[in-house]
Amino acid sequence: MWATRLSANRGVAPEERLTQAELWQGVKRGARHPGEFAAHVQSCTVLSGGSNAFVREIVIGDGGVHAKNGKSMIQEVFLQDHLYLLATTRESGAKTTMMVGYGCDAASQEEEELDPYLSLYYELVMGTDSPEPGSQAERDIINGYRSLAKQILEDSVRLIRTWKMNGRLQELAKQEKEGTNGVAAVA
Repeated sequence: MWATRLSANRGVAPEERLTQAELWQGVKRGARHPGEFAAHVQSCTVLSGGSNAFVREIVIGDGGVHAKNGKSMIQEVFLQDHLYLLATTRESGAKTTMMVGYGCDAASQEEEELDPYLSLYYELVMGTDSPEPGSQAERDIINGYRSLAKQILEDSVRLIRTWKMNGRLQELAKQEKEGTNGVAAVA
């Protein structure tokens, strides 16, 4: 398993700070539109399900670590509101989890509210494609996933912050509340 965590507000101006709720709004959007957040996702189609549990098909493009360009994966996605997204790949059982939470450094609850974190975990299951333990190939995959996770977190926070500043994040929240942003049940 590989994990990485990013403080969403370290080094940003007060008006650019993200709340936990704003981070979650972005994560929830990313569940159905992962290509907006991860350049290596070529496409995503929601096949069935509702707002917090659904099945999606993603197609990997350039930039994936071990999946080749054009590889299709069916994933079962579960969203625990305001906490995490869990995507499990049916074929392998590999899991990707994105969590929204807080750090432990804040002296007060007020400070903690201004210090949300975004975390990403990869639990990779490669089956017969697994490289030899301790091999250079295994180290390359580990380094590739660490680098990819860090890049996805940085890009996600940057995109969510941009959406906050230009009003798109608020529009997405309004659309969700009205049921007009595609999170309703799909047949």
